[in-house]
Amino acid sequence: MKLLISSLVVLSATLSACTDDSGSKKDGGGGYVFTQDYQPNYKPQNAAPAQYLKDVLISIKDTNLYVPDDAAFFDAIIDGSDVRPIWDGSQERQEALQKLNGEGLRFLNDIRTTCAINNAKKTESGEVRQGATKSQTLTMSTSGMGCPFVISKNDLSEVTYDTIEVNQAAQTAHVVMRLSGVNSETREIRNQRVVDLSGTRSMAVSLRLSGKADVTQTASQQTMKMRIQGNGTISVALANGDTISGPLSMEVVGTEQVSESRVLFDGQSSHGAIRVVFIVRSNQPPEIYLNGEKVDAAEWGGIGKMNLGVHGI
Repeated sequence: MKLLISSLVVLSATLSACTDDSGSKKDGGGGYVFTQDYQPNYKPQNAAPAQYLKDVLISIKDTNLYVPDDAAFFDAIIDGSDVRPIWDGSQERQEALQKLNGEGLRFLNDIRTTCAINNAKKTESGEVRQGATKSQTLTMSTSGMGCPFVISKNDLSEVTYDTIEVNQAAQTAHVVMRLSGVNSETREIRNQRVVDLSGTRSMAVSLRLSGKADVTQTASQQTMKMRIQGNGTISVALANGDTISGPLSMEVVGTEQVSESRVLFDGQSSHGAIRVVFIVRSNQPPEIYLNGEKVDAAEWGGIGKMNLGVHGI
């Protein structure tokens, strides 16, 4: 279950990062409002038993010991909407290596020696002008015969500039943008020993995003309102043969001062429904609800970017 939660954590936090944080209101601080009631306290009728969820958690709790972070073997990774280099000897690489035990280091060596590691890269086209669209593609992957950890991540985003009004004399500007994106990520462990040790075999995430932002800039301040919505799917295959999968929906609204994001995973397993709602409000602890019950965000949300999860939208 933490595998699923970690994905929702990263998705929600990435969306929230679109705005600066200094407070909170239910409508994101004015402007756009949420279009969906995520009903965090709703419990599905066929909810998976609590003991099953605990068993899943126990089986995958040590994933980070065996499966290396991207920073351990990629020299450039996708970080939100950009590419970030990772240097040998850097703190981030050292921290990624320090997480691994002996089995994890052996698995890392297998990845480095067997896989073609295709570092993250970014391509852009289009221009910033009224009526034009600017596109960006981010990709990173591992591949090759016998590669024990196969990764494919592809993010396509587009911004269409409906309005660009600039008054140089008054030092003001007004921009209205429409946003869209298609993001996909798959990760599969093909080393059976590591599958058994980590409790996980694979994960696949697909997400389609759309949104709008309205920005006004003056000589002394900037005001902004925005909303981003997304729909997709998540599927996680566990080492025991079970699969947890289902639809994913999310939304973030905000202004230049505050933001709030909500993510809903409506999953199914062989033991029943697994419904997760994740809420992030500006300058407040995250809230996580599992089958209608609020759970400890420090335990479930603090794990950050688990290796098989989503690494940015």
